[in-house]
Amino acid sequence: MTEPNSDTDGSRLVSKLPPDGGMAVIVGKTGVGKAAVLADIALGELLRGHQVIHLALREPAAHARSRYDQLLRGMQDAGGAEESLELARNRDILSIPELDLAVVDRHLSALAEVTDFRPTLMVVDGSVMEEGLHQRLEALRGFASERNMRACVGVCFEAEPLADAFPTAEVLMRVVPMGATTRLEPIRSVA
Repeated sequence: MTEPNSDTDGSRLVSKLPPDGGMAVIVGKTGVGKAAVLADIALGELLRGHQVIHLALREPAAHARSRYDQLLRGMQDAGGAEESLELARNRDILSIPELDLAVVDRHLSALAEVTDFRPTLMVVDGSVMEEGLHQRLEALRGFASERNMRACVGVCFEAEPLADAFPTAEVLMRVVPMGATTRLEPIRSVA
């Protein structure tokens, strides 16, 4: 579980991004908790009444859904069953083997034809630091901008220095393990 505080609450930092293409990158080593941080950020957007699309790269949608379900069960246990159902309706999870924006575009277009689903945040879980990632992030930023969405991307990244590693992102945060919890360490953020 992410340990929120006033300086490093990821949802608060992401909410300050420009609504039309702002980007946050969450970095950390494999297994440190990036996916949990992304789900926490998405839940923050959902609680503000926004819709979220979650792209699970190289992972079954059921794995991503289980993270949300765990967070929503906590809300139900606290007496928020009706709110929990509404939040679940306002998020969509798409499992794809790689970041293919044409596939995402077709998916969002199909959803828009039959529902009123127009997400304001796109969460991308499962990116790895590999050749071409910066170009894919730039394309993702343009895609999000065209649809008036912000993007929040989790990247498995272990190199230093981080400050110059992701020039496309207004917000750059590292997930740091702290025993049974994690802490978000802001590297770059919007004012």
